[in-house]
Amino acid sequence: MSNSDFLPKTKKITVAGKEFEIKPFVIRTRTKFLKIMFEVFKALSEKRTELKLDNIQAQNAAQLVPVLIEAAGERLVDIYMLVIEEPKEWMEDNIKLADEVAIIEAILEVNDISFLVSQVKSFSQQMKKLA
Repeated sequence: MSNSDFLPKTKKITVAGKEFEIKPFVIRTRTKFLKIMFEVFKALSEKRTELKLDNIQAQNAAQLVPVLIEAAGERLVDIYMLVIEEPKEWMEDNIKLADEVAIIEAILEVNDISFLVSQVKSFSQQMKKLA
C-alpha cells in the first residue's frame, strides 16, 4: 500500500462562507502546483528562510502560511485557484488568513506531500544542472 491509500479522498472546507471540496491533485493540477512551489522555494532559498524543503511535511499549516505569504505573495492565489475554482478577483476580495490556513491544511491532508516534496526537489536539481 502506498501513502496515498491512507489519505482522505477529499476534504470539505468553508472559505468565505462557501463550501468547497478539496480533492487530491491530478496530473494537470499537480504539474502546475509543482511549478509554483519550485518558484516559491527558490525565492525562500534566496531569502535564507528557516523553512526547508526537507521538513515541509512536518510543518503545521498555521506556521507555513505566513512564511509562504511572505515568499510567494500572489503565487499563493494561483495555488488556491488550483483547488478552489473561483476567479482570482473573488479570491483576492474574500479569502482571509484563516481561510488560507484551511486551504493549505486541506492540500496537505489530501495529497501525498512527501511525494510532492520529492518532485519539487527533483525538479530543482534538474534546473540547477541546466543553469
